[in-house]
Amino acid sequence: MEVRTRQQLPQGWAATQNNLGEALRAQADRTEGTKGVELLAQAVTACQSALEVYSREQLPQDWATTQNNLAIALSDQADRTEGTKGVELLAQAVTAYRSALEVRTREQLPQGWAATQNNLGEALRAQAVRTEGTKGEELLAEAVTAYRSALEVYTRHVLPQDWAITQDNLGSALRDQAARTEGAKGEELLAQAVTAYRSALEVRTREQLPQDWATTQNNLAIALRDQAAQAEGPKAVDLLAQAITVFRSALEVFSAEAFPLYHEQTEKRLKECESLLMQAKLKLNKVKRRSQ
Repeated sequence: MEVRTRQQLPQGWAATQNNLGEALRAQADRTEGTKGVELLAQAVTACQSALEVYSREQLPQDWATTQNNLAIALSDQADRTEGTKGVELLAQAVTAYRSALEVRTREQLPQGWAATQNNLGEALRAQAVRTEGTKGEELLAEAVTAYRSALEVYTRHVLPQDWAITQDNLGSALRDQAARTEGAKGEELLAQAVTAYRSALEVRTREQLPQDWATTQNNLAIALRDQAAQAEGPKAVDLLAQAITVFRSALEVFSAEAFPLYHEQTEKRLKECESLLMQAKLKLNKVKRRSQ
């Protein structure tokens, strides 16, 4: 950029700013602590600089690509930022993704559209996690809609891995929705989450993608456990038994040596489920004895 100046070569300057933003974001992914946060801030600044030249009217595709890159950097920044500032960064990311979708349409750029829809869903879900009340529920509903939109292009046969990733993301958004929804509607959302996770596992196999397989197995087990909490009698016992089996499957990959943090978290959930199963069986036996 010492030669590619904005005054002399504005488009070349903007292209290099966008590339710089990508490199800084990649560097931040491998950098912890304050330094990583600083690198992400620099990545955001570089993308914003590129957008001073890349306008929607003159260079729509470059503008949309940079909006998408800006949104990813903002989302990464938000992941490392607590409180109101983190929520604001996610809101900015959502705005940037929506801007990119003005050009990245399903008709013109279907795969780019689907990728941005999936990314938008991730940002909306992260925003919802930090947002209480009706607003949080609305954000989760928007995230589910974005994931379902992506799945209109991401099919199992044409783009199996993208399809599986989005199915897993959809399952998590539905599970989050269910946690905020009472009654039959909440049960239905959990059932949909279980279906989405099982769909993802059709592609995320232990042989082909062991870590992804274990991650989705863990997510599925949590959804089954949550289903059990809303059930009674034999159904609750069956769901808890399923959850235990699935948690144990995840631990086949999430070993203490290879993935100590994931192993600890999954082991803790497994033990909680085993305790809940014991309680559910005792309760069921008492009911049976009373009815005899």
